[in-house]
Order: sequence, then C-alpha cells, then structure tokens
Amino acid sequence: MGEIVKKITDAFVHIVPNSRSAHYCDPVSWSKSIGMLIPPILNDEFSMSGLQSSVVHLLDVFLGRYDFTGELGDLALAERPWLPSLHQEFFRLLQSSPSVRQYVCTSKSRSLKGQFDRVVRLFGSEQGFLGAHRINTIGFLEIGIKTGKHFSFVCFFIVCDE
Repeated sequence: MGEIVKKITDAFVHIVPNSRSAHYCDPVSWSKSIGMLIPPILNDEFSMSGLQSSVVHLLDVFLGRYDFTGELGDLALAERPWLPSLHQEFFRLLQSSPSVRQYVCTSKSRSLKGQFDRVVRLFGSEQGFLGAHRINTIGFLEIGIKTGKHFSFVCFFIVCDE
C-alpha cells in the first residue's frame, strides 16, 4: 500500500509549471480552462476538488480516519455521496469490516506497525500526498489568480491547520 501511495504522490509532484520539464503543465492554460470548470453550476452543488477523488476517500477509510471535524472534514463527508455508487458501497463494506487500524494497533508486530505508520505518513503528512497536493494546487491557483482567474472554490489553506 505504501508503494501505491508513493507512486500517486510522485505522479502528482511531477506536474510542474516549468516549461522545460518533461511533465510540464502550463498553469495559465490550466487556470483558464480546467480551473474555470471548478465553480458549481447550482448553489447546492459542490465544486471540483481533490475530495472528489475516490483514492482520497479509500485511504481515509483504509487508514481508519475517524475525525472529520473541521471544514475539510465536513466537506469530505458531504462530497462522498457524489462519488460513484459502487465506490460508496465499497467504502461502506470496508468500514463495516474489521478495522485495519485497530488490527495494527493491537498487533505485537513492530514491522507491521512501522509499515502502517509509513503509509499514514506517505498519505497525510506535509511530505506526503496531501501536502504535495496542497502545495502544487496553491501554486497553480496563485499563478491563475495573477493571470485572470478571479475566483477559486478550493479551501487548501485550511489543510495546514488539520
């Protein structure tokens, strides 16, 4: 699992605004095309965000996230019903199964605990997926705002506090 999270993070980190990079993505073009698709059409709809990725919700469930307090936690729970129904069913089945976190915590295996801790850090730390996502997204949004994108519905500035 750790290798999968690391590969997802590495792929995300390699999307850069440097035009000489093999993984170049023009932040101005992104802001004026994909970035403009972000606003919701109706007032009671959600805008496009990283929380619409099933991967984020899968890792939350697998790692046993239980604290959804705060603005991003509330948003994560509110957006989950918008995911594909089969994904939602899989999350419900995983949540109703014995907890991986509980199993690891009660295990006497230091190796297992170390591997689980590694996955948690690869996903949730500033150096992990969520930190990389926040940093890259803020960079792209900042460039977009400076070049004519006048709004954003993304609340990544809150991630630091959670």
